[in-house]
Amino acid sequence: MIIGIAQINPCVGAIEKNKQLIIDCIGNARANLHVDTLIFPELALTGYPPEDLLYRPDLYNQLKLAIKELESECSGINIIFGYPRIDGDRIYNSCGYIKDGRLDSTYDKMMLPNYGVFDEVRYFSGGEEPCLIELGSIKASLTVCEDIWDPLPARQAEQHGAGLIININASPFHTNKLSERQEVLTTRNKETGLPIIYVNINGGQDELVFDGGSMIIDSDGVIKAVAPQFKDGIFSLTLEKQDDRVSLIPDWDNDQDLSGCGSVYQALVLAIKDYVVKNGFNGVVIGLSGGIDSALVT
Repeated sequence: MIIGIAQINPCVGAIEKNKQLIIDCIGNARANLHVDTLIFPELALTGYPPEDLLYRPDLYNQLKLAIKELESECSGINIIFGYPRIDGDRIYNSCGYIKDGRLDSTYDKMMLPNYGVFDEVRYFSGGEEPCLIELGSIKASLTVCEDIWDPLPARQAEQHGAGLIININASPFHTNKLSERQEVLTTRNKETGLPIIYVNINGGQDELVFDGGSMIIDSDGVIKAVAPQFKDGIFSLTLEKQDDRVSLIPDWDNDQDLSGCGSVYQALVLAIKDYVVKNGFNGVVIGLSGGIDSALVT
């Protein structure tokens, strides 16, 4: 089975644009990479962080229509994607699985971060149950971002008979963040013995910048491949099961972690570019003082 990782750059609130981006990725993955299941990041349909947009009732009408269109586009391919889900007076940070052209399963994020740049407790209710889907003969547990930083969801996945963890993310960049993620993922693997597919968002959004760096960790805890940081793309892997062992075989070369200064530079370039583009600015005014900050800007 071929699994695709869609490392994309959505824009907060641009539902139509994000939906079309997802549709374009579906077409590309199906036609050119022969992907069976394509995985998108956390809140791919709304962008991250949607914040008070989540309180607008019309948002959910737009999302309902967008999901219906995604269902109609999923001929010969299944997708996993992030979106906000409303149920009565509760809002969930959810992960949907469209199988055979319909929304087959939904998982609600359990662990809600409420520190640093995150204030998800303000907006979302936490999920209570794991969600396992079948990818061929393999049971995969759906998780969302912060879920992988806590031992509980991975432990529940193991207890429910999962052979694989899929973790969709909107994990922002800071210096050495990639190595921190790798340490967390290898720790979850050591605790459970389960391989992990980690899918992260890419791009700048207001004061945040997301660096991609999606990756796969095999059953033995080896980081098999890391997608490029600060770049969009679709990256495929082969999912196999032999006896009781699940293997993840990447179809792309392992990307090297950028150096400290190199990653900061790329983050600044992407953040400024996306801030200008996503806000619809026609140009910028640069005040040059002759210092190193001006040299960096130019």
